[in-house]
Amino acid sequence: MFHKITLILVGMIISLSFVKACDVCGCSVGAGSSGLTTLFKKNHLSLSYFGYGFDGALSQTLSTHDKHYSLTASLRFTPANNWYVLASVPYKWNTRTSLNGNYNVNGIGDVQATLNRVLVNSKFSSTSFYLDAGAGLKLPTGNFNLDLEEGKLPVNFNTGNQAWSPVARINAFLTYKGLGILLSPSAQWSFENAEHYQFGRQLSAQTMLFYSLKISGSFSVTPYAGWHYENIARDINSEGKYEHGTGATGNYMLTGFNVKFNNYVADLSLAQPFHSQYANEEVTAGHRFSAQLTYLF
Repeated sequence: MFHKITLILVGMIISLSFVKACDVCGCSVGAGSSGLTTLFKKNHLSLSYFGYGFDGALSQTLSTHDKHYSLTASLRFTPANNWYVLASVPYKWNTRTSLNGNYNVNGIGDVQATLNRVLVNSKFSSTSFYLDAGAGLKLPTGNFNLDLEEGKLPVNFNTGNQAWSPVARINAFLTYKGLGILLSPSAQWSFENAEHYQFGRQLSAQTMLFYSLKISGSFSVTPYAGWHYENIARDINSEGKYEHGTGATGNYMLTGFNVKFNNYVADLSLAQPFHSQYANEEVTAGHRFSAQLTYLF
């Protein structure tokens, strides 16, 4: 049965590196999102690792190497029929290596919670179709400082945005026997924070093709591949002007697989950038790696 086939795709997080300002970095709407875990159609508890990095692309920034990491705990539970809540708590640590010095910032990030409604859950012979939609908030629980390390670090090195941020997502997938395709667009908006800084609107979409190989009644392997797109508007600083080094458009090729045994699922995925532009091409994107362990209940 397809509802027993599990597939996880960790939501993508945008991250860049720039000597002074690249505020779009590390702020993707994909962070902590439910992604393909909707295919579980079950309550679950998961722990996810994300790693991503960007390098300076200009002559004055070539020695700058930024790395962003996070460890996120997520919980999905069902308060009523055809409704579910998804909540996540990230812990972030960010590092910069440059000729000007090495820096580290870490701490709890912004907690996110969404309420989701199952709109369609139908099966016809060997074909099934599922659709849900959800909305919620990212809460200002992480630390935010406009003048990190006396201005030597960009705003994206903060562990939080210090802003209330509405989020919305749609998950839809169609399957035929072991073959399936998933489409998941999402969006995030941020209000101006207490420092009068407003992060740009964030849009993303991903589509995945997957095939489930059932090894036995309790063991299956599911490889997948697809495309992830993201677009982030420029930030507005405390002076009411567009912040330098913000704004991004990214395209990523996704590959990965998961392994399910009984109620446990392990997932690994890799995203490779192509035709992407970040901070007016002042930085170049590296690959993104994720690993996730999930318990279904």
